[in-house]
Amino acid sequence: DIAQALINLAFLSYDAGDLAGATALGRQALAIQLKVLGPTHPEAAATMSTLARGLAESGETAEAEVLLRNALTIFASALPADHPDVARAQIELAGLLTTDGDYTQALQLAQTGSASLVQAYGADHWLVANAGSVQGGALAGLGRLDEAETQLHASYGKLEQDKSARVAFVMAARQRLASLYRATGREQQAAALEAVQQASHGTR
Repeated sequence: DIAQALINLAFLSYDAGDLAGATALGRQALAIQLKVLGPTHPEAAATMSTLARGLAESGETAEAEVLLRNALTIFASALPADHPDVARAQIELAGLLTTDGDYTQALQLAQTGSASLVQAYGADHWLVANAGSVQGGALAGLGRLDEAETQLHASYGKLEQDKSARVAFVMAARQRLASLYRATGREQQAAALEAVQQASHGTR
């Protein structure tokens, strides 16, 4: 399967910090799937969700949001509402909306996606921890700082300890926690996390 091989390469490029390479590979994979499978196939939707993450990190948030909303529309007609692919797309969109300042919708999506992931994988899975971190970011944006800190601290700890967690998700969780520390005047704690983040960028 050429498209799946390209997706696997895209993940490798993404984890290595090559966002441009990952995005290019993701676009190639999606083009093949749209041609072979059609524009409403769940596999194409899954690739849209994956591609959207790289685009969002590259600053192409408008295109990322369009892809994620398209993916969720496709999933809604093809998969159960609590399917893990639906949940992952919901979490991705929640993270993007948090960045854009739509904290209320982001929190709703993150909570829904998290519940589905717990059902699918169990509460200790790193994807659930990632969902918790995204929820924490939305809570922080809403000014619910005590709840946010609880979520962000616990989620980051789980992600950092789980060797199967994707590096980029660990780094995103670390940055959310550092941002909360800085926003609440704990400069030393924020700086310590940011130093770890900088070192991670160098070895990613």
